[in-house]
Amino acid sequence: MKFKQGDSIDVQHCAALQHEFLRCHDAYIDFVTVATSTIAVGDSSLSSYRMFNAYARFLHHLYEFMVGALVREHGDTSVATKRGAYTLIERYITGHAMRLLKNKREAIERAQVPGWQSALAGLPASVPADFAAEFRKHRNTMAGHVKYERASLKLSEFFDRFQFFMFILYRDCYSWWGRTGGVIPDLGEITRFSVLVRQQAGSLQTGQTP
Repeated sequence: MKFKQGDSIDVQHCAALQHEFLRCHDAYIDFVTVATSTIAVGDSSLSSYRMFNAYARFLHHLYEFMVGALVREHGDTSVATKRGAYTLIERYITGHAMRLLKNKREAIERAQVPGWQSALAGLPASVPADFAAEFRKHRNTMAGHVKYERASLKLSEFFDRFQFFMFILYRDCYSWWGRTGGVIPDLGEITRFSVLVRQQAGSLQTGQTP
């Protein structure tokens, strides 16, 4: 479906984008919390499980947010589902990562504060050609679909190679779509869901949690 910025579809799409990025942010905070605790007190099977899950959610929601942003840029809800759309999505993600890396390098070069050369040398020279493809692959295997490959997927290698690019994408998105003043905005039916849950609180059942 075609739409234009400011029309009713766009307003709803923006609410969905906001929601998706807030989920991405929540997942990243969960990941950092578990990782920080693990560094302080040591690893366990439970912390490893929770750390993997949090990072998988972060990766999944960031990927979906980027796809949603691409849809809005094109003004077409079907752009991400057409045959071969993954190549367009990968070009879009790579393009954004390249722009952010270029901006960061240029900011360091302009500032030239003490240590600027070391800071510049510490940045990647370019975005790896396989970044977006690996991003999609790990999103699909870790969180998008149930695949046997999940048990052998080396997430640590992805993190080692690509976390810098994941983080700059996340921070750039946060500057536009993060919470304003720490407040969750009105997201329509998304934020009205709690009304019904409160009315039917007696029907809730909880399982044992570790």
